Amino acid sequence: MSKENKSTSRRHFLKKTALGSVALASPVQAAQTAMTADRLQVLAALGDTLIPSAPEKPGFRSLEPHGITAETNKGLRALEDELFHEFNQAAGTFFQDRTFLELGEEERAQFLRKVIAGEEFADKTLHRRVRRLYRLARIAVFRVFYSNFPDHKILRNTRGVPVVKPEDLHQITVPDTPDLTTGWDIAGYRGPLSWEQEEQRRAEMSRIHWHDDLEDLVVRYRPKP
Repeated sequence: MSKENKSTSRRHFLKKTALGSVALASPVQAAQTAMTADRLQVLAALGDTLIPSAPEKPGFRSLEPHGITAETNKGLRALEDELFHEFNQAAGTFFQDRTFLELGEEERAQFLRKVIAGEEFADKTLHRRVRRLYRLARIAVFRVFYSNFPDHKILRNTRGVPVVKPEDLHQITVPDTPDLTTGWDIAGYRGPLSWEQEEQRRAEMSRIHWHDDLEDLVVRYRPKP
């Protein structure tokens, strides 16, 4: 066989093999992509069920434009996609073959109560896996939501020092986006003290009478025998 024929045959073989590999890999890649999408959708639905959103009442879904589902998923990276798929499908046993994503708001809450109780699950192995995902996802959802997301990050320089406005030595380093309701707002947590509040607390503490004589303090407040 001539060099030209060998080269042509080799190119034909490589081209055929490459096309075959793509054909074999495409269904797998498509399944992985679908599973990953499933994962984020299930997590978003879980977050919305645990911390529901409504008009005049922001919740988990209200922070989706800021990427709260993706942020929550970071804490669950050790969990395989199959767990989310099983959780989604497990609802079908109780709701006419409908997945968790296909349920209404109240039905999702009912399913979570069944997961917590566990008595209605015939397959106890499945229940353990579904309950494990629920518990870990619940922790992740509450941790991110009530961490003041997305105002939880402090802007720092390359040395890790918080960046504040020039000549502003009293700036609070935790950001606060205007017109955005976070978990801190809902919980009623005001965040770090402002400089004025710190000064007020110092003034209050300075007015407290501190005993110089510790022995006198111990004798006076000693518990009765």
